Amino acid sequence: MRHAVPMRVQRRASLRNRLEMPAVVVLSVALVIAIAVWISSDGRKRAHTAAPGTKVHTAPTFTPSPSTKSTPTPTAHRHLAAMVLRHGPDRVSVAAYDDTTGAMISAGARAGMRTASLAKLQLLETLLLQRDRAGTQLDDSQTATVTRMIENSDNNAADDVFADIGGRERVMELEPALGLSPSRTVPGPGYYWGLTRTSAPQQLQLLKNLVRPTSPLSVASRKLALTLMRNVEDDQRWGVPAIADDSSVAAVKNGWLAVDDDDYDESEGAWAVNSAGIVTVEGHRLLVVVMTQHDADFDAGISLVQQFAAAAADAILH
Repeated sequence: MRHAVPMRVQRRASLRNRLEMPAVVVLSVALVIAIAVWISSDGRKRAHTAAPGTKVHTAPTFTPSPSTKSTPTPTAHRHLAAMVLRHGPDRVSVAAYDDTTGAMISAGARAGMRTASLAKLQLLETLLLQRDRAGTQLDDSQTATVTRMIENSDNNAADDVFADIGGRERVMELEPALGLSPSRTVPGPGYYWGLTRTSAPQQLQLLKNLVRPTSPLSVASRKLALTLMRNVEDDQRWGVPAIADDSSVAAVKNGWLAVDDDDYDESEGAWAVNSAGIVTVEGHRLLVVVMTQHDADFDAGISLVQQFAAAAADAILH
């Protein structure tokens, strides 16, 4: 079969909005340095190259921005660092960008995280980029297909988009144009796009493509992608949207997959649960990506993703 990920679209997750983590004991400087967290006002990544699937423990570089009013505090650093350490730096990847101030924060793995259906965002942007370069728009059939792929997270639709793009080679060929590194965002074999390995900082670049005037995507393409992500079905509005201001409308794409160490298997009971979203928090537009692996179950993964999203937002804003 060509379906890349087992879906659970009928299952409504029990959300825990704006979850608060228990207080964290202050960590030593050595502990903080062991966790890959960094701040950069212009959003440039500071990381070492790593092969997909490897455990990465990158020493952080902290660079406060003189132009940023909301610079993350040492307390926020320690809180996020402690969370990552507790759950495993190779099992969690977090990245957030404040589009209002330009502040950025990242923690955890820099490669090797399975996308599950989060890969559908890359597929969408790749297809839109192809059409933009050709000077054409999606026809009615293609628009209906990408709508199902994003709003309903439909796997058959994603298979069709993957084929329409030209398969794995074309996806990888266009990664640099989207700001992705082919050595850090590696599609799964064959049609298993859901086994793509990547990281939160890489996926954050895809979100930036949807809001920046310098995006490789046209205004029309960015508008279409954001519209689809703002209209995902109700039972998929968990994850990053849980931290949004009540009056705001979140744009989100989630992914979830039962996995073992090397492949995926529904019977294994270990989960990869991911969320990428654009939300308004305390009046700031934040781009947030949280990726987790080896969660005890689907609901535990959702809870963990929301806790990390809240911690990342707190680190950016306070």
